[in-house]
Parts: sequence; C-alpha cells; structure tokens
Amino acid sequence: MLKRIKYKSNILKVRSNEKVHYSYVDMIGRFSNRINLSINQVGRFSEIDLTPLKTQQIKPIKLKLSARLKKPASILIRNLNNLYDIKVYTEDKQVYLETVAKPDDSLRTIQDKGFSIGSDYKVDAKLCLMLEKGSQFYTDYVDLSPINGVFEIDDVLKIIRKHNSVNSVWKVFITLKDNCDNTIEKTVDLSTVYSEFKEHFLKNNIHYNQRTNDLYIDVPTNDEEFKIGDISFENERLNLLIQSNIKSPNYKSVFIARRNRQGNIFEYQDVKKYEIKNQKCSIPLESLSSAQFYNDDNLDVLIGDRFESAHYLTSAAKVKVPKNYLRISNDFIGKLYKNGRGSISIYIKQNVINPDESGVKIAVLGTCFSRNAFNSSDYFNPDYKKYFNCVYTQFHSSIKSLISPVAPKKLIEQYKDDREFKHINTDMNKTFFKELRDSKAEYLIIDLYPDAMLQELELNNGSTITYSYLIKENLVLGDFVSNWGHEKFNKIDRFLGEWESNLEIFIRELVKIIPEDHIILDRGRLAERFYTQSDKLGRFGTIDFIRRNNYIWEKLDNLFLEKYPKIKVLNMSNTHYNADRNYPFGFSFSHYESGYYKEFLNRLVKIIYLDEN
Repeated sequence: MLKRIKYKSNILKVRSNEKVHYSYVDMIGRFSNRINLSINQVGRFSEIDLTPLKTQQIKPIKLKLSARLKKPASILIRNLNNLYDIKVYTEDKQVYLETVAKPDDSLRTIQDKGFSIGSDYKVDAKLCLMLEKGSQFYTDYVDLSPINGVFEIDDVLKIIRKHNSVNSVWKVFITLKDNCDNTIEKTVDLSTVYSEFKEHFLKNNIHYNQRTNDLYIDVPTNDEEFKIGDISFENERLNLLIQSNIKSPNYKSVFIARRNRQGNIFEYQDVKKYEIKNQKCSIPLESLSSAQFYNDDNLDVLIGDRFESAHYLTSAAKVKVPKNYLRISNDFIGKLYKNGRGSISIYIKQNVINPDESGVKIAVLGTCFSRNAFNSSDYFNPDYKKYFNCVYTQFHSSIKSLISPVAPKKLIEQYKDDREFKHINTDMNKTFFKELRDSKAEYLIIDLYPDAMLQELELNNGSTITYSYLIKENLVLGDFVSNWGHEKFNKIDRFLGEWESNLEIFIRELVKIIPEDHIILDRGRLAERFYTQSDKLGRFGTIDFIRRNNYIWEKLDNLFLEKYPKIKVLNMSNTHYNADRNYPFGFSFSHYESGYYKEFLNRLVKIIYLDEN
C-alpha cells in the first residue's frame, strides 16, 4: 500500500492531490519563529524541504499542514536536528509537524564539592530566580561557572543568599547548543544534588520541593525579641513604641513594604525605612503614600538591621490595634490590622470622591483593554459618546518599537492589503507621534500590554517592530528578522533598565503633544478565570504564562508611575471581573465580561472630573 507520509534526505513527502501549504500553531500570545519552507508538488505528493529545520536556530515549533489523511499516519525524524526530533503525525485527520526535544542524554554526576554535566554539545548552566513556586518562567538568572568542570554547591548557595528576596524560588537550567546554533533549555533535576548536600542547604535555610523541583527560602518569621508596646497617632504621624525582651537590645530599623500584587507576594515593593530612637519609631503618614498605591494594597511592618534579613513585627498582647481609617494622602486612607501570622500590616483603601460628567477627546495607545470601552454596542458602553470622543487609536505597539528607526519599505509593503494595515503601518513607519498630534486629543490612555506580553523583533536594518498577532502569519517576515527576542523577560533587571531608557525617550516626545498630567495609565491584567458557555467559572490552562506576564506588567506599571508620578491612573487590576466565552470578538484571557468595560468607563469619568476640578 502506498505510504501517505515519507521522509528521505531532508525531504518530507505528504500525499495530496493539491500542493500543501502550512500555518503555524502558536500559543495565545506566544509566537514562534517564522521559518520559510519550500514546497513542490511532484505527482501525488507535496515535497517539503526540511533543511531549514537543521540550520536556522530551531526552537520548539508546530506546523499545521493543509493536507488531510483519512487514516492515521506518523513518523519520527531523528537524524535531521541534533537537539530536536521532528514528529509528523495526524490528529482528527489533520496533518501536523512538530519539533520535540530529544530525550535527555546529558550526564549529571555528583562530585565531592558539587555536580558536573556532560554532553556532546556546548553546555551553559545558570541559576534562575523563578516567578513563583511551580512556575516554568524565571525573571532573573546568574550564570554558573564550573571549576575544573564542577559546579560547586557553595557557589549556588552564595548566589541564592546574595540575591534572595523573601520566599524566593530557584531552579538550575542548562542550555545545550550545537554547531548549527540550535539551542535547547532544560531544568536540572536537583533531587540527588539536594540529597547529597542537604546539610549545606539546611545550614543556609534553603529547602527543596521535590514535586516542583524548586529550591526556596522560607518567608520571614515573627521577631520574638521585639514587639510593639504601644500605638498612637499625633500630628498625622504613626508612633510605635518598640519593646524588647532582652536587657540590652540592639535597636534596629522599622521597614514598611508593599506586598507584590503578582507572582510572589513577598517580593516586596516600595520599601521604606524608619529609624528607631529611644525605643520609639515615628512615621509620617504621608511618607507611606506612593504613586503606585491602589485599592486593597497591603503593607507589612518588619524590623531588622537591613530589609533582606528583617522579621515581621508583632504587637504585645495588651496593645489594641486602632480600627479607624487614617488619611495618608488625598487619594488614599489606611488602617492597621493583625494579619494571619499575627504580625502588623496596613490595609490601603481608595478615598472615594464623587465624579462629574464631562466630554473630552480621548486617544488610546494599547489594546482592547483600553479601546473596547469606547464601543457603543450593548456589551460595552452604548452611551460612551455622551462623555468621550475617541479620536485616535494605535493597537499593539511597544514603546521601543514606536521610537525606533523605520522598518524596510519592502517589509511594510508585504502588509499593504491587510485590513489592519493602518496599525501595522504606524508601528513599522513610526508615525505615532505625528498621528497623535493631528488627532488633537486632549488625553491619552496607555496600557502596557504590548510591552509586558509581546516580543519585539530586531530587523536587519536596525529597526524594531512589535511581534503582534497583526503581522505574525506572514512567512516572509523571517527574511527581515535578525533577532526574534525570545529571551526578553529572562533577565528582568536588564530588561527593565533598557525599557526605562526607551520610556524616557518616548515620554520626552509625548509631552510635546499631551501634558504629563493628561496621560492616563490603564493598569489592566490578563484574566486567570473565565465564564464558560454555562456561566460556570473555569481556569485557563495557560495560568503559569498568564501569571508571568501579569508579573511583568505590574513591574512596568510601577516603573512608569515611579518615573512620572503626575500621570493619572485608571486601575482595572484590582477588579474581580473574569474573561467571557461570549465576548463579541473572540475568547481570550484578554477579553473580559461586559461589566469590566462599564466599570472602566465609570472610573474614567472620575479621573477626568478630578483632573478638571
């Protein structure tokens, strides 16, 4: 019987009466490298040249072929790529091609001082700070340098202690690279390493979770030597009397830190330090205020010589924690409370002011998180035009892209017939600032979804464009790309430093058109849950990816506000809305239920009212 799928000498033959074409199968928000495969029709077979899968720095990809086969078929190509097998198979009569990591053949052996890794290919190892327990994503890493081929455990422990944030989680990754520049990244199973050097780990308060293969440090404990003996308020200051159960106490500092809202909540933000003098710590309430506050924030109170080794501060049994809210700023009030571990925290609440109604010209730079509230269908806001006139929109452009050189004209022309060409052209031709000025908008709403979610492609001519869903299906795109940007978020401090520099350039141009206090930052987030067709709540299967990108988004929002505190904030990240399968423009973790957009409009009206009065 004639085989339906054949492979020989880098050529894949698929039985088909018509020439086969293919498309990429991507995860939502994660687009793989576009590699152009040549296809010829020879008799009853389409012949696909797979040579590029050997030589073009392959990473995991999945292709859907147009051919349909009535009977199941499957082959595994092992000899084309050093690091990946090529799996060709049918599923529901549809033909797919997928790169699959080869079985782990690297040798890991335990030495007297650490472990070594053997492989036929170049091996790099790094210790990675993970987003949270059980996550597959890391936000920072430190390269490990072997000594005589051995990665010493003491070096691993020293790095974790030095870079530790509270409740931090770590994994060891290795990267294999062959002579064709194909790379593959794998985690190192640390169970044997931890078992062999367990005494070293525990001495440094570092533990191992075998289920998730994580190294971690426990959260701080309550300080048993120091307690709050009295709490009072005077002249808008919070006064804490610090008592000690030792005769000659070494008085320390009090730290007040805002919990992280995404990822590891104990990766504290906005840490403020206050000196203890004569057993007293006096804290001006206004000093707690931050441009990054929003409703339902929580601040923890700690004590220590330095924040990295501080402990939570509790109160003596006789102390009554005041229940009333206190003014922190015009926008926020706060209340002390005992949290679940018995230590002291401060709950932050927005100081609500009644809005007024007024209409202004609005421009949007971002995504559906910001733009779809200005839609007059019943699902969104049928009456929004009573208050706002949305005069300009630019979709899915990162800040770096908007300030970079113009993309090659030949690439831009590839998209001239696309229905989204207006937005593609703005991103590639870098015309955002001119178009915004021409719109005569009074306010600009920005959401940072493209910066937190999407990769940026570096082109051969030095331009940068945003790798969005608008452009991803063009297979010729890869001919213009010099860097696909897949490592963008793996070194968070470096990424944030570069992003901050680009932001400064962007804002310098922007404030020539829109005053800083007329810029509105929309703090949106990807939804973790969604309403099913039967109105029940389900959870997205890509929850780890969602949380990683929400973590990045939070970081960018915070940095934006820290640099430009005069901008307005439309905070939608503290709502409890969910995604909806019935969303008019398709189901996604970016597409919320109807109430989300009505709440957006209500909050925007308040912001405009406060700005004009």
